[in-house]
Amino acid sequence: MHRKCFDHFIVRAILAIAVSGGVLGLRPTPAQEKTSGATVRGRFVLPADCVASIALPTLQIELVELVEAPEPPWPENYQQLTAEQRQRWWNEYVASDAGQKYLATRKQLAEQARTLRIRPEPSGDFVLFDVPAGAWELFADETCRLEALTYRVRLSAEITIGPQVEEIQLGEIGLDVRRALQADEAAPDLQAKTIAEEVFSGETYRGRSLLVSFCGPPFEHEFAFQRRVLAAYESLKVIQPMDLLIVLVTPEKESFQGFVWEHAGAGAHFVWVANLDEPICRDFGVTALPSLWLINSRQRVAVTDEQFGDALRSGRSIEDAVKNAWQMRDGVDLGRQGQ
Repeated sequence: MHRKCFDHFIVRAILAIAVSGGVLGLRPTPAQEKTSGATVRGRFVLPADCVASIALPTLQIELVELVEAPEPPWPENYQQLTAEQRQRWWNEYVASDAGQKYLATRKQLAEQARTLRIRPEPSGDFVLFDVPAGAWELFADETCRLEALTYRVRLSAEITIGPQVEEIQLGEIGLDVRRALQADEAAPDLQAKTIAEEVFSGETYRGRSLLVSFCGPPFEHEFAFQRRVLAAYESLKVIQPMDLLIVLVTPEKESFQGFVWEHAGAGAHFVWVANLDEPICRDFGVTALPSLWLINSRQRVAVTDEQFGDALRSGRSIEDAVKNAWQMRDGVDLGRQGQ
């Protein structure tokens, strides 16, 4: 959104190790000198719970050469800086002459990287011939429109091919598939248990708008943003009937305990999940935090996380973005219009 505490870009899995032979899945060349690249085989698979009928041959999946880019001149105290201080340093650096030169160098290196298109069979099986030795990334980031819903398919996995490797068998490679919610699409079918052991579902907020805020990890700037969300909720719910669902994302549930107790009387519903692979996060397509969404009384997406981010970056408030949506009379129709 307007700022990210961390980026959850699936899993950067090391699928193979650079060797000259002798490791499971890698077949070295015979005694004669190797004159061509390796053969890379594998199979792309969709998640077991994926409801979207995605045609694998239509996906843009590539094997991209990884090039070594120089590191920026990180300050010595970088590890001690807060997320906001790090972001401020980065913004100032890339705006400088040295930063612009660094970005240009990185872009030039990226443009020089070789890219091989992978064309999987309907079964997901694929094969690439003559892949040169080196470090590579299996990469995909594509949106698919299926049955009036938008999904995002992502993959980021590294392989390293040794100079004497003849063939690599990667086996099954899981693709990450999540909803990529768009304005006016049907909202996810919510089914979550709150910290108060209550079931929160579409019936809970039927006839009302719903603000959904994903929060974590428990850093002070995250708490500060959630307090802004709570303040916006307090001012908005007197204008239109509204509920607030805060999803706390952290493996350590206790780390949010003080924050929950602090705002227990605000009327918000709190849900705890361990990570971004939980169903509620996948259903909203959340890959980074914080993340904020508005669902209207007809249970359709009213304001996306990206739209909230655009509003905040332009100097508008959460309240401004919600009120603007409520005032719309065509396109996305919000508030009580669906009652």
